[in-house]
Amino acid sequence: MNNFWMALGLTACIAPNASLQNSDTGDIGLVDTDNSADTSNSDTDDTDDTEDTEDTSDTDDTQDTEDTSVDEIELTEDGLFAVRNQYLLMDGSVTLNIQMQLNNQGGPNPNQGLANFLRAGFDWGMGITMGAYNDESFAHLIDNQISLIRANGALISLKWMPVANTDEYRPLIYLNRYETVPALNVCAEAVYGSQTDDVVLTEEVLRDGYHLVLLQESLPEGGGSSITVYIYTKQNGIGVYSEVFSSSPGGENTCVMETVFENTIVLGEGIKIDDLDVSSLQGRIDDVILFNGLGAQALLSLPTSDRLDELSSLYLDEDGSTDLWTGNANEDGWYWYPIDPSPPHIQNGEYQQLWDETVLLGNDNYTFEIVGDDGVVKSSEEALKYYYEGNNSWSPE
Repeated sequence: MNNFWMALGLTACIAPNASLQNSDTGDIGLVDTDNSADTSNSDTDDTDDTEDTEDTSDTDDTQDTEDTSVDEIELTEDGLFAVRNQYLLMDGSVTLNIQMQLNNQGGPNPNQGLANFLRAGFDWGMGITMGAYNDESFAHLIDNQISLIRANGALISLKWMPVANTDEYRPLIYLNRYETVPALNVCAEAVYGSQTDDVVLTEEVLRDGYHLVLLQESLPEGGGSSITVYIYTKQNGIGVYSEVFSSSPGGENTCVMETVFENTIVLGEGIKIDDLDVSSLQGRIDDVILFNGLGAQALLSLPTSDRLDELSSLYLDEDGSTDLWTGNANEDGWYWYPIDPSPPHIQNGEYQQLWDETVLLGNDNYTFEIVGDDGVVKSSEEALKYYYEGNNSWSPE
C-alpha cells in the first residue's frame, strides 16, 4: 500500500427519533443527445448509431408505448465522457436496491459474498460512473453531499469541496454509521480526503463525467481502516485513471452492529437524520461495481500502477472472465452492473433490473432493482423511461 497523504477523522453522535427521507424532484422526460462522439474506453459494445438519428417509431417494442412523447427537459452532453450510450437516469425519485442476506446480526464471515460490504474491519470497495444531465443536475452534484451507497448500517457519500477563488474542486468521502436503538441514530462519522488543495479537478473535467472507485483496507488491530479513492476522468482529451488520495482517519467507532437490521444494499438514496442531511443521487449513471473482501484484497495487493491498469479494464470484460482472485475461480470478488441489461432479460422486458455480469450472471440474488420513493419496485413499463440510449431506440436489441 502506498503512503497515505493525510488523515481526517470525526466521531459524531446524533439524537434518535429520526427517520429516513428521500428527496423527490419528480418525473422528467428524455430526448436524444446524439452521443456519437463518446470516446470513453469503457464503451466496448456500443454499436454504430450515427445514422439512426431519425428512429423514433419503435414499432417492434411492445414495452414502449409513450417513450418519445415527453420532453420536459433537454438532456445535454454533460457527463457523457465516462458514461456509455446506455445509462440509467436517476432523477431523485428512484434508487437501486439489492435484496440479500447481509451479515448484520451474526459473527464475521470473511469474504462471504457481499455479506460484509461496508462493514468496519473488513476489506471492500465500490465504483460508479456518474455525470450530469443538464446544468441543474450538475449544480446538484457539485453543491450537495451526495449519497452513493448504503448497507450494513453504513452510508458512503461524496462531497465536492470548492477551492477558494478557482473553478477547482477536491473530493471528500464521508462514511457514516448508524444504529436503530430504538430509532435511527448516527453513532460515528469518518471523513476521508486530501489535506491540501493539490489534488483537485476543474469544473470542466467534472462536467465531462467520471468513474469513481473507492477501496477500504482494514488495518492491523487498533489501526482502523484506510480508504483509497481513484477516479477516471478526461484529461487533455485522454481518459486517465489516477489515485486521488489515500486516507486513514482515526476516531472511535462505538456502533453496535447487532442493532442494525437490514437486508438490502441501496444505491443513490438520500438520508436526513437531524444534523446529517445527504441528498439523493441525481444524474446519469453507468457501470456500478461492488467489491467484496476477495476483490478488494486482490486489488490492494497490486502495486499502484498495476492497480490502476486493472481498474481501467475491469468493467470491459462482459463475460466475467477477469480473474481478480486466482485462488478461487468461482468467486472473483467483484460484481459489475452495467446499465445495459443482458440477454435474455431484455428480451423479457425486465427493464426494472440491472443484472450482475460477472460470475453470478443470472442469479436473482445479485440484481439491482429500480425502486421508487414509495419503496415499490418499478414495473418494466415504469422503469423503461429511466433507461436511455444515444440512438433514441428504447428497446435494446
